[in-house]
Amino acid sequence: MRLPWYKRFPFHPFLMALYPIVALLEHNINQIKPSAAERSIFVSALASVLFYFIYWCIFRDRHKAAILCSVSVALFFSYGHVYGFLKQFNAIGLMLGRHRVLVPLWMVIFIIALRWVRKIGERRYLLTLIFNMIAFIALAIPMVQIVYFQRKSRLIEAQVLELPVDMGEVQRPEGIPPDVYLIILDAYLRDDILLEEYQYDNSQFIDALTELGFYVARCSMSNYSQTGLSMISICNMNYIQALTEGFDSARSALKGLFGHSRVRKIFETLGYSIVAFDTGFVWINLYDADYFFGPPRADSFHEILLHGGMNGFEKMVLDMSFAHVFIDVINLPDVIDRMLPDLEPPYNIYRERTLYVLDQLQYNRVPSIQGPKFVYAHLIAPHFPYVFDQDGEYVNDDEIVDRDAAYRDQLIYVNKRILEIISEIITNSDIQPIIILQGDHGRAKNRIEETVAILNAYYLPNYSGQELYPSISPVNTYRLIFDTYFSGDFGLLKDVSYYSTSVLPFDFELIPQFPADCEVLD
Repeated sequence: MRLPWYKRFPFHPFLMALYPIVALLEHNINQIKPSAAERSIFVSALASVLFYFIYWCIFRDRHKAAILCSVSVALFFSYGHVYGFLKQFNAIGLMLGRHRVLVPLWMVIFIIALRWVRKIGERRYLLTLIFNMIAFIALAIPMVQIVYFQRKSRLIEAQVLELPVDMGEVQRPEGIPPDVYLIILDAYLRDDILLEEYQYDNSQFIDALTELGFYVARCSMSNYSQTGLSMISICNMNYIQALTEGFDSARSALKGLFGHSRVRKIFETLGYSIVAFDTGFVWINLYDADYFFGPPRADSFHEILLHGGMNGFEKMVLDMSFAHVFIDVINLPDVIDRMLPDLEPPYNIYRERTLYVLDQLQYNRVPSIQGPKFVYAHLIAPHFPYVFDQDGEYVNDDEIVDRDAAYRDQLIYVNKRILEIISEIITNSDIQPIIILQGDHGRAKNRIEETVAILNAYYLPNYSGQELYPSISPVNTYRLIFDTYFSGDFGLLKDVSYYSTSVLPFDFELIPQFPADCEVLD
């Protein structure tokens, strides 16, 4: 009797090889482009074909070869998860999360699977059916979620784009209006927290800003503890809870609410050019800005495959797989660098991108772009990965033992460059610019309050608006700027801060103002 097609064709190992990549992509779909997974998918699929062929040469049976191939895929991609979980117990003396323990165990499991496959006999047809069904359903779930999210995001983005803009009576001032710079330093902590928790006195940097003419809000707190939420709140001059009303999927709304924010629309209406820099994260990039700058990268799939540099997504794939052994034991990045010198490790890409933005702001022609402009530069620093020491020399984030010290050192380097950049911008601008220097959130060490304690500094030339106060928060930044320089009537909102986790980003916990004696807007 002829077997049905789904028993005759064991396609499950190829779907199994794609599932971990697609599932990881779905988990991070609101932070990266789907194209970041292309090379991982290609390599994983190719490897599954190769191992299927090897196993077929051993068994001369496509069903047995496919079953062992699926088992191998499961072992390969589960290793990093198990290793990471068991490593938690090392601190209490149970040294389970070690390669010398897990690698032999994985070899034993593979040998048992090999012997089992040799003996399965006629059951291989039923197993083929079961494995095919499991692999198909497993892969279909994240793929459907990715398609749904992408479709929903596009629909909401179009909906956001069509929303009427409340201009708040803003008007373009007579003459040449000032350029406006929003420079975000990711996870830049407030100076009192740096001193208390990191034993670092940041007063020299704060004093230098003050001497340049900045007002530094010494009690400022971000409105949210996560980058995406903070940036949307800043650029829409309102709280997330108000912005997402009317959207049936707040998560899908985030990209559109940032990419077509109220602040951007107002500046465009006022005749400003939008200038933006590549952050490396799709959800906080303005790809369609009038001027979008980023380090040159390969564009075609062929170039990306061979010379495009290892991206952050691919590093996550390596970390969750058996490749983690090679990373730790034989220093895989060094081996890759020797074999494929054009294939950059992901931390080099972070470093290259950060240096590119810093150099473009300092040495290149942003001030020379004609006409008024709104410049958005978001540096993923001093936030990890830690790729700079105090002098800007290369640091390998994977080799860092004291991460608090690494954070402090990267912050010191950022301080040096930012002071140089700000001085250059002010000197090279024909009209004195407006410069906002902010952390998007803090960095927790002992208290959740530290997740919102941020640097918040304003360079406001000829400022004559409402008196600035120490606890002003980012949600009021552009309300203040539009009211002061563009005849707006937005007024200021009450400064409130919320904590939430990445797992439950909209489950907000109110964080009280601290220090408690700070001046607060009623």
